[in-house]
Amino acid sequence: MAELETSKLSEAFSMNGGDGPNNYAKNSTLQRGVVDATKELLIENILEAVEFKYQSQGLNSQILEFQVFFNDHTPNDFNMLFKSLQQNRRYYAAGVPGSFYGRLFSYASIQMVHSSYATHWLSRVPKEVADRNTPAWNKGRIYYSNSTDEVVRAYEAQYAEDMEYVEINAHLC
Repeated sequence: MAELETSKLSEAFSMNGGDGPNNYAKNSTLQRGVVDATKELLIENILEAVEFKYQSQGLNSQILEFQVFFNDHTPNDFNMLFKSLQQNRRYYAAGVPGSFYGRLFSYASIQMVHSSYATHWLSRVPKEVADRNTPAWNKGRIYYSNSTDEVVRAYEAQYAEDMEYVEINAHLC
C-alpha cells in the first residue's frame, strides 16, 4: 500500500486522546468489556508460554526479560495507555506508532503477535465501492451493512488481499 494512502487513513481515524470526556477510553465500553473479559487470561497464558520456552532452553538461572510492543496509529494517545499499565508488570512496555500495513519492526525481531481489534481495519475502502460506475458503488458510505451483495463481495475481496499482505509480512518478522 502506498505510504501516503496509509498515512491519510491513520490520520482520518485517530482517536481522541487525553483524559477528557470525549477521549477514546471513556467512549469505548464495548471494546473495554471484551478486553477486560479476556485480559487476565491472555496475559497469564502469554507469560506462561514465554516462561516455559525460557525454562525449556535451560535459562532458569537468569531473570526472564522480554518486551511488549503496543501499536496504534501515529496520532493516537500512547500516554493514556502507559498510565493504564500496572506498575509492577513482568515485562518492558514500548509504543510503536504507525499502521500495521507498513513495516513497524526490524527483520526477525518479533516472536509473537496478538491482536484484539486490529484485523477489522482494512487498508483502504475497496476501489469498486468508491467508483460510481461499478455495481459495487456504495453511495459514498465506508461501511457495508444493509448494502448490496456486490458491496459485501468487494469488502470481502479487500479483506482477503489485506490479510494475505499481513500474513506474508508476518513470515518476515
